[in-house]
Amino acid sequence: TILLFGRENGRTFRALVENYKINADVSATGWMRLANSAKEEIDLAKDAAIATEHGIPMEMWSADRITRETGIQTEFGGRFTPGYGNYHPYKFVTQLMERLLEKGILLYSHTRIERIDWSRPADEPIRLIT
Repeated sequence: TILLFGRENGRTFRALVENYKINADVSATGWMRLANSAKEEIDLAKDAAIATEHGIPMEMWSADRITRETGIQTEFGGRFTPGYGNYHPYKFVTQLMERLLEKGILLYSHTRIERIDWSRPADEPIRLIT
């Protein structure tokens, strides 16, 4: 599901930031999605329940708890995901590219990719056929 993809993407992102010493203003104190209506609050609660079933920590917070813990005044509750957050995408991409170029990775721009070769051992990179 998309939730599992997001979880794996987050793990990969964190590993890249740590392994390549990238300073991308990462703030992983948690991610809050505030509901804009009573219906959206119900839908966010359903999302949180499904995520929790798949091992993704996601909590529903009441409007009172949001105000108490964040100082944000809101009419409806929200979905909180601990450990998730924000980063500066430009800093991430440019610093990752710098680190890879330092390691000898070649960058080709304006090159059409004809297909992706997925047939490889798990420990080898995916090949792009140009």
